[in-house]
Amino acid sequence: MSAKPSRSEIENALSGQPRAARRPQVRSADAKTDAGHRRQQVIGGDLSGVASRARKDRLARIRDINIINWISVAIVLLILGAFFWPHTESGSIREVPGQVQATESESFYTESRIDEPQQAPVIEQSFSRPNDMDRASEFRTREAIDREVASLLTRAEQHVTRGEYTEPVENNAARYFNQVLLLDSSNAKARQGLEYIRGRFLNSGLAALEQDNPALAENTLLKLGTLNQDSDEYQELAAAVGEWKRQAQIAEFLTRAREAEARNQLILPARENALYYYQQILVLDESNERALAGVKTIADSYITKANDAFLGGHYEAATGYLATVSVIDPKHPSIPLIEEMITKAQPIAAESKKKGTQSSNRTPSDSRENRTSRPPASTTADRTNNQDRISGNRTPKKEASEQASFDKQYLEQGLDAYYKGDYEKAAALLQPLADKGVSRAQFRIAYMYYLGRGFKRDRKEADRIIRAALPAVCKFAEEGRGWAQSDLGSLYEDGLVLPRDYAEAVYWYRSAAEQGYPGAQTNLGIMYARGKGVTVSRKTAIEWFQRAAKQGDILAQRNLESMGVNR
Repeated sequence: MSAKPSRSEIENALSGQPRAARRPQVRSADAKTDAGHRRQQVIGGDLSGVASRARKDRLARIRDINIINWISVAIVLLILGAFFWPHTESGSIREVPGQVQATESESFYTESRIDEPQQAPVIEQSFSRPNDMDRASEFRTREAIDREVASLLTRAEQHVTRGEYTEPVENNAARYFNQVLLLDSSNAKARQGLEYIRGRFLNSGLAALEQDNPALAENTLLKLGTLNQDSDEYQELAAAVGEWKRQAQIAEFLTRAREAEARNQLILPARENALYYYQQILVLDESNERALAGVKTIADSYITKANDAFLGGHYEAATGYLATVSVIDPKHPSIPLIEEMITKAQPIAAESKKKGTQSSNRTPSDSRENRTSRPPASTTADRTNNQDRISGNRTPKKEASEQASFDKQYLEQGLDAYYKGDYEKAAALLQPLADKGVSRAQFRIAYMYYLGRGFKRDRKEADRIIRAALPAVCKFAEEGRGWAQSDLGSLYEDGLVLPRDYAEAVYWYRSAAEQGYPGAQTNLGIMYARGKGVTVSRKTAIEWFQRAAKQGDILAQRNLESMGVNR
């Protein structure tokens, strides 16, 4: 078997170069022929076998090289891995245990309820500076708030769709919108939502008023108040409700006034007459044309009565009617005209009456003597006196002032006599003043008729006189005059002209008593002693009696004596 050619021999054969000499070997004769034959095959013969073996060797070498490269790459990777692999010292603790697992398994931002305690957030290792941790916490909180706000807004909008604006109490649109504003005061959606709700309530309330349903409007106003009483919607609806009530009250007063006029209850009874209702309307609307016209109609009716009384020669009655007109309409243009007529006519009437009396007392001879001895009636002095009487110059301001002073003195003396029990003297002093239309004197004379003091008891006459005096008494009582308040209280207590009302009587008595009016103090003490309009209180009754007694009120002194109490 021939020897295998070496690598160099193969390469030389391929390149055409001679093969290197080899060390001689002992061969047989036949060996030379074989050798020569093989050389010829190598150099110029068929080399397919040699090429095949060369390719196999090349592939084997490539495989050898690939294995070495892979081993080298593996070694390099091991070196790099060893170099860059993180190491921890023995016994060290991770800052945030389970960080990677937590980050991979759950979201970094977690939703939680605002009213529940927040769990400690997981902080990324990249937050290395101290304020980074604070920023991460704030960011988490902001995210949680945003989530909660979104949830609340969704709930609120659902309730708005169902029309549940403020009800149920704990689960409604307004409640959720307000909760949003607590978390985010500038949230536009929540503000717009509340504005929408207020607008709906406003429209509903106004529509209820148009349908004459004030109860629904007031209920709507209450709901608006629970949202915000300072809102424009609340203020607008409140004003609308107030105006509706005002107009409704005016309409009711007008109806009552017309009914009172139909019953001819122009100024009486108190608080139930046409004049009272018209005046109440003017309190609500001072320019109400129907009320102004109604007051004028009533005043004109009493002007007519005053004028008729004057023409009939009843000057006292005419004066009384004028006093009533002055209470109803103090600026009525007819008042000064009729007053002037009365002033001019009274002196002439008084002189005529005096002359008539003198003539009736004379004898026929006296009359004849007078006719012969009396100077002519047409003397200059008499004509001047008559002209003065007609023109009214006989009663200048000074005389009127003096007369008013005299009237005041007579009134005081007459009242003093009345309270002391001297009713005849009281009647003599007060009756002329009552005829002149002095309301206080009229009231006392009326009570003398009512109680049968100084006059025969006459309830009908008492009612007539009180009805004439009542408008002035009511006016003075409202102005705060103690005597008028006390007299008005007496009317309510006794049920004279006015309906009996003990509570109303106590009100007026107290109003006067607190001002120091002794008569009212005594009357109020009686109400407490008898339990009329108030709870019975002996102690309170004694206190009021003592306060009146200190001012010289005889009735109060007697009451204290009857109760066994010293003054």
